[in-house]
Amino acid sequence: MSTKLHHGYRLAEGVDPFDFIATVRAHIDPVRDRADARILAERTIDIIDKAAVRGAVTHAGTDLAALMKTPLISAYMAYEEEQAELKDTDRRQDPNRFELSIGRDSVSGRHAVLLFAEESSLVEAFRTLPEVEQYGYWNNTDRPDDVTKAQWEDRRAFWDRVLPGYTAPVVAMMSWRLRGTYDGAMTGLVANRSPLILEELPDLDRRARRAAHSAVADAAVRALPDRNEMNAVWRVVSRSFDTTQFPEVVDAAAALLPAEVDMDLLLGDRPLLIDDVDTKRAAFLGLAEAAGKRLLQAEQGED
Repeated sequence: MSTKLHHGYRLAEGVDPFDFIATVRAHIDPVRDRADARILAERTIDIIDKAAVRGAVTHAGTDLAALMKTPLISAYMAYEEEQAELKDTDRRQDPNRFELSIGRDSVSGRHAVLLFAEESSLVEAFRTLPEVEQYGYWNNTDRPDDVTKAQWEDRRAFWDRVLPGYTAPVVAMMSWRLRGTYDGAMTGLVANRSPLILEELPDLDRRARRAAHSAVADAAVRALPDRNEMNAVWRVVSRSFDTTQFPEVVDAAAALLPAEVDMDLLLGDRPLLIDDVDTKRAAFLGLAEAAGKRLLQAEQGED
C-alpha cells in the first residue's frame, strides 16, 4: 500500500505536546489573521475593480451598485455564504485551515506531528518553529537526497508504530485545530477595520492584468461561432492568461482602476471616483474587444 506522509514532522526531544500547542497558537494566529485578511482584500478589490470597469450596473448577474454600497462587508458576507454551502470534504472549505494530529512513538518516546494546512504562509510559519523537524515518509517516490537509506528506514518504522496498520490519524493521534467552525476572527478583521486588509491588497499591476485577462477572455468568447463548444471556450480563455499578448489593454486597465484605495472606499464611506471615467472605460473595453478578436483569430489559425 502506498504511504504518503509528506506532511509529517517530529517534535524535538523533550518537547511537551501541550506546551507545543500553546506555542503554535501564539506563532500561527497572526499568520492566519493575515491570510484571512488576504482573502477579504482580494475579494473586496475585485468588487471595486469590476465597478470601475463596468460602472454601478448589473453585470453578469452581479448587482455592482448594491455591492459597492459596502464593498468589504459585501465581500465578507459572500465568502461566509459560500463557505456555509460547502461540504466538509470540499477542498475549498476553510482554505486557511490549520490542524495538527500529534501521536507518540512507543519505542523512542518522540512525538509525531501531521500538519493539515494548504495555505503556504501557514505551512512555512510552522516549519520555522525550532520545536519541529520535517520527518515525512513516502514510498511512492524516492527518498530525499539528504536522507540516508538507514534514516529513511527509521522513519518508516517510526510512522508504522505511530499509525499501525494504516490507522487513520483521527483514531491513533490527538487532533487539534487552530480555529473552530464558528470562529469570529475574520468578522473581527472587518469590524475593527484591520490594517491587515489594506496591507494585503494586490498591487495595481496585478489588478490591471487580472482585469485585462477577464475582459479579453470575455471578448474572445463572445466572438466564438459556437459558445457552447467548451473546448474552444477553454482554449481562448487559457490563451488570455498570457497578458503580455495585449500590453495596451493592461495599460488601459491600470489607467482606469483606482490607484488609491483606503478603508473608507472599502467600507463605502466614500464613493468610487475616477477622473474622466467614461473615456477611460470606453478605451479599455474597446482595446479589450479588439484583443479578444485578435486572440480568437490566432487560436483558429493554429487549428
